[in-house]
Amino acid sequence: MALAVFDSEDPYRSVQVRGVVAGRRAGEAASEDIHRLSRHYTGHDYGDPEGRISYLIAVESWSSYGLPEVG
Repeated sequence: MALAVFDSEDPYRSVQVRGVVAGRRAGEAASEDIHRLSRHYTGHDYGDPEGRISYLIAVESWSSYGLPEVG
């Protein structure tokens, strides 16, 4: 899989992640995943977690543009 995230205020700032799907979570486990993310960003549980699926990604490489070096 590949995922690219761009800064909405500066499209020259981005992060790209590449990897393979290493696992899949459904049911209660996936519901807890979305609740955990929602609590982190909004402070409360996600409204309707039914039917969610989480994919676990083994990152093989990543890169960034326009961001400070990490390390």
